[in-house]
Amino acid sequence: MGYLSIRNIPEHLEAKIVKAARRRHTTKTKVVIEALEQALAPAKKNGRSQRPSLGEFVENYPKDAAEELHSIVMGMKQIDSEMWK
Repeated sequence: MGYLSIRNIPEHLEAKIVKAARRRHTTKTKVVIEALEQALAPAKKNGRSQRPSLGEFVENYPKDAAEELHSIVMGMKQIDSEMWK
């Protein structure tokens, strides 16, 4: 197994890695390896995408970000009656 040292990781990216590791109860190393595997996986195998499914994406979506997205979407559901006259 190889060894790789990554320097100068932007603070916002490091924060995401730390948050993901805590949420998954795993190490930062495992989070980075999983991200690299997903990013470098062949785009298609047997005609199907190797990228995470929508369900997998939703499972790993941070709760605070999901709540923020939900509030944004709910705001978009408001109909501006003045606009549609």
